[in-house]
Amino acid sequence: MEGFVAKIVNMMKSERLFEPQGGPIIMSQIENEYGPVEWEIGAPGKAYTKWFTQMAVGLKTGVPWIMCKQEDAPDPMMPRRRRTANTSVDAARVSDAIAH
Repeated sequence: MEGFVAKIVNMMKSERLFEPQGGPIIMSQIENEYGPVEWEIGAPGKAYTKWFTQMAVGLKTGVPWIMCKQEDAPDPMMPRRRRTANTSVDAARVSDAIAH
């Protein structure tokens, strides 16, 4: 997974697609709907969540990362808190993450 994510991120960086580079990408998503799996398998799932959060943030995209169906995503990963048809994230956390 790390090699694949790094490859995609590096492709986006080389095309200057992230917002800090002047591009249109303001947010990235990783591990869609992993929360229920993490809950089911316990400690190994939490360890994996911690690992991929550190890995994703370490790629330094300059935009915030989000996880869907993950109410307790570790910082600085932003959780999607409610299940709705549209993405519902904490707007203050998005603004803060983009500013830094």
